[in-house]
Amino acid sequence: RLHRSDRAQCLQGSGSVPSVPFENLAIDLAGELAKLKGVTFGSDHEFQQKISDIFSRLKDPHSIYVKPECYQPFIFAVPFRLNSTLENGAQVLRLDTLVPAYFTAHPEARDYLGKRLLKIKVDGTFIDPLVAIGDWAEKSCYFSKSQAARFNQAIKQDYWVRSMHLYGIPESNSTTVELETIGVVELPWLGLTGTTINGAADFASLCPIVNESASTANEATHHGGPSPIEMLRSGHPTEPVRRMMEQLRGPAFLREEPRMPASNGDLSVLYQDTIFQAFLYSHASTGSSDPAVPKTAMLRLASFMHTDAYQYQRSLIAAMKAVALAAPERFIVDVRGNGGGVVVRGYELVKYLVPNMFPLSGEYDVRHNDVLDVFWSSFGGTMQADWISHKGYTDWYYPGKNRTFTNMSGAKFNHLFSSNFTLLSDLSFLEANPSPITFDPQHFAVLTDGLCGSTCAAFSKRLHEAHAAKMIGVGGVWVNGTAPTAPFDIASFAGGSVIDSQLIDQIRDQVKAQAPQYLHVVPPQLPRNGYLRFAFYDLYAWDWTVRQKGIPLEFLVNPADWVIPTWPAANDLTLNLLTSVFKLSAPYFDKCASWEVKYDAACTPIANGRAGRPCDAATGTFDTTRCAFLDCLAGYYKNADGACVEVPSTPVSSGLPWWAYLIIGLVVFAIVCAVVAVIICCCCCRGRGQNKSSGGVTLGLPPSSPTTNPVYAAAA
Repeated sequence: RLHRSDRAQCLQGSGSVPSVPFENLAIDLAGELAKLKGVTFGSDHEFQQKISDIFSRLKDPHSIYVKPECYQPFIFAVPFRLNSTLENGAQVLRLDTLVPAYFTAHPEARDYLGKRLLKIKVDGTFIDPLVAIGDWAEKSCYFSKSQAARFNQAIKQDYWVRSMHLYGIPESNSTTVELETIGVVELPWLGLTGTTINGAADFASLCPIVNESASTANEATHHGGPSPIEMLRSGHPTEPVRRMMEQLRGPAFLREEPRMPASNGDLSVLYQDTIFQAFLYSHASTGSSDPAVPKTAMLRLASFMHTDAYQYQRSLIAAMKAVALAAPERFIVDVRGNGGGVVVRGYELVKYLVPNMFPLSGEYDVRHNDVLDVFWSSFGGTMQADWISHKGYTDWYYPGKNRTFTNMSGAKFNHLFSSNFTLLSDLSFLEANPSPITFDPQHFAVLTDGLCGSTCAAFSKRLHEAHAAKMIGVGGVWVNGTAPTAPFDIASFAGGSVIDSQLIDQIRDQVKAQAPQYLHVVPPQLPRNGYLRFAFYDLYAWDWTVRQKGIPLEFLVNPADWVIPTWPAANDLTLNLLTSVFKLSAPYFDKCASWEVKYDAACTPIANGRAGRPCDAATGTFDTTRCAFLDCLAGYYKNADGACVEVPSTPVSSGLPWWAYLIIGLVVFAIVCAVVAVIICCCCCRGRGQNKSSGGVTLGLPPSSPTTNPVYAAAA
């Protein structure tokens, strides 16, 4: 552990300490949980919190333990929120209103508003608040593997507002701080809840001991829709995704509906609906300290949690038409605070903004286990699609492949995983309605606070690896007025579909009722109504040189090109904050990123490709004396050998010749005719007799044959 006097400087570089990113996150979950056996806890909450802490050490919102329902209504909060700014070359924290009602009973506390936070008392010692909050985020904030993102999340919410479903009870009744011009004061922790609980009986009723003999499935949830098993097998577990997104939004009293700023001479609102908002900013210089900002458009997307593809695509098209009409010179996609959603929505946005992107969707695999072994084999193997050819195949799960892992002590272990596959989405509508405006990397940037997660991570990291846009990070810890020097990961928890034990409980109920012979492979329900959430697909990088290392994308750092001094706020869409973002981002459109290449017809390209002038990272300008590969022509992509080869034709479900499909069609037609004849015969026989029979149940799935279409999957 670093001495406190060293930690302020090291907060910047924690991404490189340890030298291998995230190596300190290797956790033996089974071993840690086994240590709890035989331990006596002072209360049920103490036990529940211990389990939560073990999973929180993974720093992955996909993989957490949510405490039982009786703890979920409770929130602990200090009545102030934090605003972080850069003032006179130093990062400072100031207090702002969080719980207005507090000031009615404590009017003297109004004097604290706007005051700079100078020190926080930790373990009896006053220390720098950046160090105190950074230490807490390092230890307790589960939101990201990236230090900068954890700090941003702590400033935004988690250090001062803690939901009890994940975090524990504060260690003391108040936090002691030192404020400028005020001195030392106590900031109390308030207990908040939106649920009426009249005594211990009400509390206990929210956390009943599970009765295994009772059904736990919520029939209404799935009425008219896919069954739990169908969702698991098809890759459409939308309910766990919704539960995750609801938690990532934070407590309800913190949720402020985006208030669109009023248009003024510099800033205007181009478009807004429930999915997208678009803005335009331009500024004419009035002096040397007030530089001009060319016309810059921003597309804001707070979430990818939109299951209606048609609505999402129509909204995207309308927003980009409004952007095109404004004729901006520069374009920013703002994904600050975007926690993810439906993964194909992210890939659709990539394709719409960069039409020649290929491969588009990521490459995935899934770990073998008893549950999947049954549901992907006994009930018929779902067809998946190959990453490059998009041809469907059914042997992606079996026989599988071994992957070897090394833990922190150097011990090696391995697990069996599926072969790799991809997730496809229907892009026909977007392809028929292409974006009216596109931008090259010199005029295209993504704005991120590192809290862009899950689907948002797939979106931003795909653009990053394709060198399609500049990446501008915001926030983190600034030491002596300088931006974080360690890699600022542009996104967090980049994974595949999420599932949770609540869905597993529904699957067990369905299996118990319809196929009890497989009940032994389904995990038992937790003894109370807490639940586990975890990702069951691994997502890999698109870049060939990185992919060959076999490291899932969530363990790779995709560093921002630059970081600007603005931090998450209660409402990022205020006039002042939006104006600040546009102004702070503007200089980086005039610089080139280290990876950037600017097209130049004078450079000789490789076959089916383009070349240009590479960036001189030392000067931030393009080197006109050298040439480098830029990209492949439309209809081509760069393969593992570095050659531009033709993009495969329209995806098909198999590689059979046309005559094979004809034969299959004739055979299927004959089988259908035979089945119809049998049904008619059975009906006639049933009409002549009184015998009754009940048909076998197939859980809504083919009992032995696979489905014939690639999976169009939704994931977080």
